[in-house]
Amino acid sequence: MGINKNKDNDVSETYAAQKYIHEIMPTLSENDINMTNMLIDEVNNAGYYIKYLFELSWMDKDDFDIVDNIIMRYVLMFDRWQIRNSLIRYIGKRGNYFVTDFLLELFYKENDYHEGKDWNSTLRGVCSSAIENIRDKTKINEYINIIENPATRDDSYLIIILLGELKVDKAIPLFIEVLNKEDVMLQSAAIQALTYFKKNKELISVLTPFTFSKHEVIREYAKKALKQIN
Repeated sequence: MGINKNKDNDVSETYAAQKYIHEIMPTLSENDINMTNMLIDEVNNAGYYIKYLFELSWMDKDDFDIVDNIIMRYVLMFDRWQIRNSLIRYIGKRGNYFVTDFLLELFYKENDYHEGKDWNSTLRGVCSSAIENIRDKTKINEYINIIENPATRDDSYLIIILLGELKVDKAIPLFIEVLNKEDVMLQSAAIQALTYFKKNKELISVLTPFTFSKHEVIREYAKKALKQIN
């Protein structure tokens, strides 16, 4: 679709715009209002015509070279984490390899998870989701390091799945190592990753014991993986 460049295309009457105007904007800090206006001005000065940040969600590959740098400069300038997360999701488009290093840096920057917070809304959660969606094959070693590093392993769920999706053979021993950890989320990610190695019959003996796991989700993922490999 691409970000709007037509000044006659006004989305102010859409549900998203009205929700922003009447529900979100009144709750924003002065800083967030200023940062929003500055970001939108920069995007428009680059040849676009937008009034709201959500219009950046329409960006496609033709916008990457122009808009990526603008968004990356502003990601950490907002008080509201929801805006930060939205901006990260906007640049986390398939094939947008230019932002991978930036997202990896953000992933390591801060672990803002706390009990009761949805992991998917944390900085590491949203960054790893964007990284998985981009699928940059040049960063395999960086992905492996996230899983190997004790400081980041607990947050490597989507990175594990990404390595499976990319069919990285050298990551298989690491997946098997993760399987032996008493962490249901990481175990399920490792099993899902191994599902992509359909021709590796050696994995049958690795996965079979997990069909008897006390956790239903692990049992189901293991059975699905074995069906794929068999």
